[in-house]
Amino acid sequence: MALNVNHRAQGSSKSQVSIQPADSLNDVDSQINRWLTLASTLPFRHPDRAVIAHNIASFRRFRYEATRQKGDLDQAIGGYVEALLRGMNHPPLDVLTFEHLTRALLTRFNDFGAREDLDHSISYFRHLSNLPLEVTGIKRLNVLKSLAIALLSKFEVGGRPEDIEDAISLLRHVITMTPPGTDDYRLIAGNLADAWRGKYDQTGESEDLTETISHYRAVLTSCPLGHPLRPLCLRNLAYMLALRSQQGDDLSDVKNAASLYQELLDLLDKEDPDRMWVLMSLANVYHTRFQQTGHSEDLEIAISQGREVLLLCPPGHENKGALLINLGFSLISRFENFGRMDCLEEGISLYRAALRLCPRDHPHRQQSLSGLADAIHWRCLRTHSIEDLEESINLEHETLALTPPGHPMRPQMLHNLSVSLETQYKWTGDMGYIEEAIEHLYEASKLVKSGHPGDSRHILQLLARNLVRRFRHRGADKDAADAIKHYRTSISSIPEGHVEVSSMLSNFAIDLRSIFSLTGDAEHLEESIVLSRSAVEYPFSSVRDRLIAANNWTLTARSTRHSSALTAYRKALSLLQRAIDLGPTVQNRHEYISGRRIEPIRSLPMDAASYAIESRAYEEATEMLEQGRALLWSGMRSLRTPLDHLHQVDNALADEFTEISQALEAIITTTHVRDFVQTPVGTDDDGVAIGRKDTFARDLAEKRRLSGELDNVVLRIQALPDSRTSGDPSLFLSETRKSYRLESKKYDRVLRQTLEELSELVALIASRSGNLSGSASGQPSLLIVGQPDESLPGVDSETRSIECLVGSGSVTRIAGEAATPENVIAHLPMHPWVHFACHGMLQPGRPFESSFLLQDKTHLTLLRIAKSHLPTAELAFLAVCHTAELTEDGAPDEVLHLTAAMQFSGFRSVIGTMWAMVDEDGEDLSEHFYSKMFAAGAQVAIYEKSAMALRHATQKLRTEKGVSLERWVNFVHYGA
Repeated sequence: MALNVNHRAQGSSKSQVSIQPADSLNDVDSQINRWLTLASTLPFRHPDRAVIAHNIASFRRFRYEATRQKGDLDQAIGGYVEALLRGMNHPPLDVLTFEHLTRALLTRFNDFGAREDLDHSISYFRHLSNLPLEVTGIKRLNVLKSLAIALLSKFEVGGRPEDIEDAISLLRHVITMTPPGTDDYRLIAGNLADAWRGKYDQTGESEDLTETISHYRAVLTSCPLGHPLRPLCLRNLAYMLALRSQQGDDLSDVKNAASLYQELLDLLDKEDPDRMWVLMSLANVYHTRFQQTGHSEDLEIAISQGREVLLLCPPGHENKGALLINLGFSLISRFENFGRMDCLEEGISLYRAALRLCPRDHPHRQQSLSGLADAIHWRCLRTHSIEDLEESINLEHETLALTPPGHPMRPQMLHNLSVSLETQYKWTGDMGYIEEAIEHLYEASKLVKSGHPGDSRHILQLLARNLVRRFRHRGADKDAADAIKHYRTSISSIPEGHVEVSSMLSNFAIDLRSIFSLTGDAEHLEESIVLSRSAVEYPFSSVRDRLIAANNWTLTARSTRHSSALTAYRKALSLLQRAIDLGPTVQNRHEYISGRRIEPIRSLPMDAASYAIESRAYEEATEMLEQGRALLWSGMRSLRTPLDHLHQVDNALADEFTEISQALEAIITTTHVRDFVQTPVGTDDDGVAIGRKDTFARDLAEKRRLSGELDNVVLRIQALPDSRTSGDPSLFLSETRKSYRLESKKYDRVLRQTLEELSELVALIASRSGNLSGSASGQPSLLIVGQPDESLPGVDSETRSIECLVGSGSVTRIAGEAATPENVIAHLPMHPWVHFACHGMLQPGRPFESSFLLQDKTHLTLLRIAKSHLPTAELAFLAVCHTAELTEDGAPDEVLHLTAAMQFSGFRSVIGTMWAMVDEDGEDLSEHFYSKMFAAGAQVAIYEKSAMALRHATQKLRTEKGVSLERWVNFVHYGA
């Protein structure tokens, strides 16, 4: 600021010199030279030299703002000091010069970081605030505001709590004196929010976070739609709400954060560089919401947006590591949710790439180390690799070294290390690992902040679990008592509606069972059963968490002969079917049921049936076995509900139901390459895999969409007048079963009504059965598929023998070049009977790829057969190896083989083989079988005789040929 001064030049009369603000740098230069020239004409001690020094300093400060030349700022500060030392002979001017000097010092600190400049400016602002400023034109409010901002800067540099407390106190005072809705109010409110944010960053206290959010919310409220500061306000408030949602349990935080980020995203152009950051933040919010609610659609959105952000991020970007860490975290969560090993491997790959981009002292190195350690630990649990476990522990030790005492992430790192130590104990039995884990967990429990209830719960649960282990080893009552106390504390902090309730209740129940086994205290057993039941019935937890809880309940109840065991098995089987149906495709569902991640669940149906037999509930045992055998088929079978009655009532609605069901079945039976997350197109300059096509996410989204549409159609069917009779009985029963418990009166009533209708329907079908499909003579038409080769020389004679027995007029024979998968599939609907004579291929671990080997080694796979819909099919004879064989790595009681696929596609009776068969047995057995089916005196061959005919044929094979037990017992009959 230039001053107007009275100047008496030597030897001249009194004159007034007026200095106006400069309009350009040239004007500034001219003004500086003018005042320098004037100063050179005055004696060194002339009283006006103080004013001249002030004016020169002000113009140099003005020039610095335009050129950013440090010399101008240094000379300006020197000029203000000279003016003050000389004295302005007018107190208000001295105060004004002092204020200019203070602000110039703060500017030099902000631009060049000299700490002494900051200290001097704070000291001078404090002095100014105590001076009478009214006559100077300086606003005291501006001085206090500047002092607060300077104190904020000092806190950022030195971290002294006193500085941030003083800044907050000053800003609170200033904001009360500032009119709301003004730009000054927005600026001060923003500074106050930043101050609380700085304090929270240091303390980690939830109260400071609450204050921060409150003030950022106030700033946003003062910035209406269209205000230029609104994007910044949205960003700040959304970030802090998202941060609190990760630490706390308030579901509204994550909801509000998502809404704010979405608004911000809508305000940004597609080319805006901030769009990448917002998308990343939004993906993190959806992941957090998934963790709180268990809704898999939120996780899929997080993964989808994470991939999009990674494509937007250029190589070498400073945030590339963070993007990789976040996407890796989401993929590991998908692995935990669906058991996808390919997602786990991709997550590990992303964490390793992030680690390469985050060298020592990088702010994201700790997160990349921690995430990689967690992912590798998951892999070691699946593969039982000791190398993976050792690498995981080494990474966790390195992470712990980066989080010394006082670091906000240290409690979580101690928890993670303890998890790996627990695994090491399981593999070695060395109690030293449990002792070390307990020591770390006690430290973590003392360090965790009050505003992090999720971290606290996880730490206390793991501590309690390891205390129970030590109790089992030492028998110290205090360990059991402390474990129970920690379990109760952790569970009491879970809010209603949180997704983790079931898993935490179940963990407590398991350890109460352990304590009961050593103490014999019946109260512990009863509480364990009560907790297990609550965990299973809790509606807000994921189906798979509730399934694990139900399985644990069965183990507790059965091992203690508790009366609730059969109930536990019923609920577990019901949840098992629901958990399996969550997978988008049958391949994914099979991997879930046959995977090793939840080992006891693989044998759950057999375990349930065996207990029912022990309890003399024989009919229920049979039902449980049948349910276990059809877990993978039942979900698809529900999409083939007969709709004859509905077509009569509402043909359009029936067609809509059929169309959606067929689309759903197409998704469920989709086949991809082995990995759902397919091989990347390439790598970018940072070595990160890019261009992945996430077919799993696509299938899951499409399945969810179609399932929603189908549910809507079912509701419309049920809304028809007298929906019980207007819709199809089995459809109505299926929907009622979803809505009501099996033991409910509502379900019992609907079941009785449905059975009555079905009995009428069966009678109607029986009356029409003679006209289903066949030749003019009434004999069923037979399709023979034969593919001879050097190892199967008897196929030709086998198929010709059958043709002679059945009659060539009723037989279509496909062999040689005609025996292609497409041709066979095309002919199947034309023939109610089919006979296969070829090689059968078994694919361990990939049952849906088991197949009939046809022309040119082409494969007619199990899944392709299952996709066929053959309502008039009756009998299939599979004189093929392995058609009814179960693989070793499948679930022990599932029926997932070629024989089952033929039955699912529509064949009422199917004959298959449980292992490899001898070539000559095919011809001999077939001859005896068809001779019996078409025996003299029979008016027409019916498929219901196939079981008796097979028995006759195996007896002939056994007695006439004298074959070994293994050969004749190989053949089995499925169906009617």
